[in-house]
Amino acid sequence: MWSNDILSIIYTRVKIISTPMILKRYPSLSASDLNFTTEASTQTVSKFPTIFFTQIAGVETGETFDPTVNAVNFIVQIEVIHNTSQAMANGIADIISDVMKSMYFKITGDPVQDNSDPKTKRNIARYSRVVGHGDGFFKLN
Repeated sequence: MWSNDILSIIYTRVKIISTPMILKRYPSLSASDLNFTTEASTQTVSKFPTIFFTQIAGVETGETFDPTVNAVNFIVQIEVIHNTSQAMANGIADIISDVMKSMYFKITGDPVQDNSDPKTKRNIARYSRVVGHGDGFFKLN
């Protein structure tokens, strides 16, 4: 189904667009320091900062009597995780929010800072947008 590609498109666009912005704001980082992932758990050593993308169950919208999916309200959660700096996690999350807004996603709740694990600092945000079958979202700009 066409909607299965949405998370991959978001991931790729955010990574390509935000990486130079992050490196400009944080010159001590290199591109290889940034860990963009959709994998909840890996067997490799943790790498920080990590930018983790999770698809949240969306809802079909724009239904007709045609047996196809016309549009979905797509929801993605993006967590920025750092091992020592909440300020850096928040700064990277700000850049990612700008990229998501440029793709017409809305923030569906204020970003939350989560420091419940003393080994990590997190900024967690959710974004949503209605994506229609064949709309401009799928076109490369």
